[in-house]
Amino acid sequence: MPGASYQYRLKAVTSSGVTYYGATMTFNSAAFASVSTAAVGAITTTSAVLGGDVTADGGSAVTERGIVWGTVPNPITASFKSPNGSGTGVLPAATVNGMPPGFTIYARAYAINSAGTAYGNQISFATTAIGAPEIGIEQPVGVPLGGDCPATIKNSVGDN
Repeated sequence: MPGASYQYRLKAVTSSGVTYYGATMTFNSAAFASVSTAAVGAITTTSAVLGGDVTADGGSAVTERGIVWGTVPNPITASFKSPNGSGTGVLPAATVNGMPPGFTIYARAYAINSAGTAYGNQISFATTAIGAPEIGIEQPVGVPLGGDCPATIKNSVGDN
């Protein structure tokens, strides 16, 4: 069990049935790392700036840390992940790409040590939706309103 303390001692029994015990020894298993997720930074249609902090390793080296995200709550490392080094300390804010436009995204920092995977607090935000085309009709110069003339149609699609 992660973070537990265990005691043990050796036992020997001779062929004549005499039992001997060794000194009682103690060992502690590693605990999960302590992780927090930073507030989201710049958000675009398909990316966001995310970071976090691994404040303690739980007694075992952190071999991988980073950000996990998904479109459902409580993403895990089997979801989309963006590894960002190992060890304890601040995960530098980094742009995480590949998110779907116009969705609520759930994200959290993670750290892996021998006890398993620990997750920070979950944050959520919405990526920017891709706007619908904007269509407008311009009145030609010199033609009275309601007059008979061809119209010019303009459209534009924003990148946000």
